[in-house]
Amino acid sequence: MKAKVLINGEESIQLAVDASVQISSRAGFSSLDTTLIASSVSESCSNVVKYADRGEILISYNEIYEILEVTCTDEGPGIANIDEYKRDGKTTSNSSLGIGLGAIQRAMNSLVIESNIGLGTRVEMSKWKPFIHDFCEYGISQKSPNFKYFKQLIFELSPKQMIFGSLSCPELGLLSTVTEKIKDKIQSSKDKTPRSLNSLCLEEIQSYEGESPVDFGLVIIENKNLEFLAKKDFKLSVLHKKNESYVPFRELKNGEGLNFSEIESPVFIIHNSFHVLDFEISDFENYHPQIVVEVINDKLTSQDSNDVSSFLIKPKRR
Repeated sequence: MKAKVLINGEESIQLAVDASVQISSRAGFSSLDTTLIASSVSESCSNVVKYADRGEILISYNEIYEILEVTCTDEGPGIANIDEYKRDGKTTSNSSLGIGLGAIQRAMNSLVIESNIGLGTRVEMSKWKPFIHDFCEYGISQKSPNFKYFKQLIFELSPKQMIFGSLSCPELGLLSTVTEKIKDKIQSSKDKTPRSLNSLCLEEIQSYEGESPVDFGLVIIENKNLEFLAKKDFKLSVLHKKNESYVPFRELKNGEGLNFSEIESPVFIIHNSFHVLDFEISDFENYHPQIVVEVINDKLTSQDSNDVSSFLIKPKRR
C-alpha cells in the first residue's frame, strides 16, 4: 500500500492526511497510532506549504516488516536550526495541527531530517506496528551476500504460540510458491506441535529438491518455550546481557530449545552467523526491536559471506 501526494496548498495537505489515515487503518494500526501518524503527516506537509510552496510526500506500508514509512521532500530554503524546532511546543507552521518536530519524534518510531540552506529539506519518518504478543516483542531480519531471496514466516497461531522463521532460495518465483504452500499447510494443520510443523515444511521443500535448493529455519515459541528447527544441521547463537554487554549464552542445534525463564536478560538475540558481535549494544532494550535487529544484521553481514538471519526477542516480564 502506498500513496504519493504533490503538496502545494491546504487541499493537498488534507489529501495527504486522508491517505495516511486510509493506509494506516487498512494496515491495522490502532486508532491512537493512526491519529499520531496523521498529525505527523500534517505537520510535515504544512511546513512544505509555508516555507517551500510545494513539495511531495510518499506514504507507504511495508507488509513484511509491518512498517509505515513517510518521506516528505521540498526544494525550499531549508531549516537553519533543526534542533530548535525539535523542542516541545515549537512548531514550524501555523496551519498544521501544530504538534512540532519534538512531538513527531515521540509520535513516530524514527525521524530523520536532512536540510541544506537554499537547497531544501527531506523528512523521513517511520511507524511500526508493535510486534507485541502475549509473551514477547520481537524483531526479525535476513540478509544475503549470496544474492539469495528471503521470505519471512510469521504466524501467531494463538496468544500462547507463535512461529517466526525464514525460507531462502536463489529463485524468487520458486521461493514464493514454496512459501505460500508452507503457509497454507501450517495454518490448516490440526497438529501444531513443533515436530509436526517441521515435518510439513520438510515434506513440501523436498518435493522441489530437483529444481533449486530451498533452505528454511523455524523458531517456534509456545508458552515461553523456544524450539529451533531447520532443514539442515544449522546452529543458532543465543546472546544475553551480562555486565552491560551482550555475550554468548548458548548455542542451539537443530531440535534444541530453551525456556525464557533461563534468561534474565531484558532482551536476547539469536543469529546464525559464525561471528561475535563486537560493538556496544548494552542499551538495545530501549529501542524498538526491529530497529535493533536491522543494526545487528547489518553488522553481522559485513563480517560474514554467508546468509545471515537474526532475531531479537524481548520477553514480557510479569
